[in-house]
Amino acid sequence: MQIFNREEYRPKLTEQGKAFYQKALQALNGFNELENLGKELGTGVEAEIKVSMDGLVPITHLQGIFREFFLNNSATNLNLNSDVLGGAYEKLANGEVDIAIGPLFVEDPSIEKFKFKVIKMLPVAAPELLNEVSSSAEMERKFPQVITKGTGSTNNISSGVLPHSKKWYVSDGTLKEDLIKSGLGWGRLPEFKIKDLLKNGKLKPIKVKGLEKIEFPLYVMRNGKFPMGPRLKELWEVLKGCADE
Repeated sequence: MQIFNREEYRPKLTEQGKAFYQKALQALNGFNELENLGKELGTGVEAEIKVSMDGLVPITHLQGIFREFFLNNSATNLNLNSDVLGGAYEKLANGEVDIAIGPLFVEDPSIEKFKFKVIKMLPVAAPELLNEVSSSAEMERKFPQVITKGTGSTNNISSGVLPHSKKWYVSDGTLKEDLIKSGLGWGRLPEFKIKDLLKNGKLKPIKVKGLEKIEFPLYVMRNGKFPMGPRLKELWEVLKGCADE
């Protein structure tokens, strides 16, 4: 393979030489990136940040944050999982994740937190279901309240469960929404997820005593028993800067 053309006064790269040069540049850049990664890991930069996100958290509020942060911190991977109700807190308390985002149902002095967003939960049912009943009392007798169970070991945490209603328990919010949309039951759903369904009439607000519309905060939380590495500390501050006032 001839890399240089020496027929002229000043040697020039041949076509083969240009291709070789480009590949050599790519290899050198790759080596430099690998060297920088090794240096970052050697200084204590976390290889991974584990985040547990409750199913009630609007993912749209986090997509841009995570994208920009982890593109700018390529030495650190994101391990993101979804939990329900007390599951995210339990993983945080047990040291299984670095950050939990969701509602907080217990007071724990070891948990550091700040309010991130506030969501609204509306009691709703499908028109097909409502056409079969003449009152909310009949609806409670005839159709089940659909309830999401927590993913933690103490998964009896639930909000707005009516004691005398029929009940169907599900493992996540998507399944709950599907059952309610299909007219198989009724219950509370996050307003941000069902705005379009309310607008086009596929879901209707309902009035049920003891199951009113509610608002509650979602928190970003960390376990104060464990120290923060540099990237976790940076992500914590980024999330705090994106929180609602």
